[in-house]
Amino acid sequence: MKKGRVIEVQRVHISVALDDRVFLATVRGEFHTTGQYPKVGDWVHVSLIDDTQAVIEEVLPRTSVIERLDQETQLPQVLVANVDVIFIVMGLDGDFSVNRLERYLLLARQSGIDPVVVLNKIDVATDLTKQTTQVKRVLGEVPLHLTNAVTGEGLEEITSYFKSDTTAVLLGSSGAGTVSYTHLRA
Repeated sequence: MKKGRVIEVQRVHISVALDDRVFLATVRGEFHTTGQYPKVGDWVHVSLIDDTQAVIEEVLPRTSVIERLDQETQLPQVLVANVDVIFIVMGLDGDFSVNRLERYLLLARQSGIDPVVVLNKIDVATDLTKQTTQVKRVLGEVPLHLTNAVTGEGLEEITSYFKSDTTAVLLGSSGAGTVSYTHLRA
């Protein structure tokens, strides 16, 4: 068996990264009854079927989870596992909402994962000073970074959070971060 990382889950299609390759994986039948179905971020043991396919044999213990209540069942629903830092990204355009930021901060606290707030699109902020002041009122000790993903301004500071074994997740509205942060690895 080989150790891999779940990088995508689409109903029954699961993508698992092993070294520098991605395999399409399925699960053994018992996963459907144990409730420990693989989620994005899970470390798993797999058996390789061929050059493109694998079978997930085991989900390894999780160090952290981000979960929410399923509105239909009222049971916890794991969104992502084994995360070290949550980047809460909020655009300083029409996306700006302190109330939404507070909900995201609560989710981070409940998950026990360190949050970092990124206010993006500083070039189109309606009132940068006012918006920053509003955000600082709810942050406490949570780090805050101001960025412009188009020009790259402020992005260097964010790379300091990444080590070779760091797993980060971006949390925010669609379009809040114009450029993907996944390429910002130290």
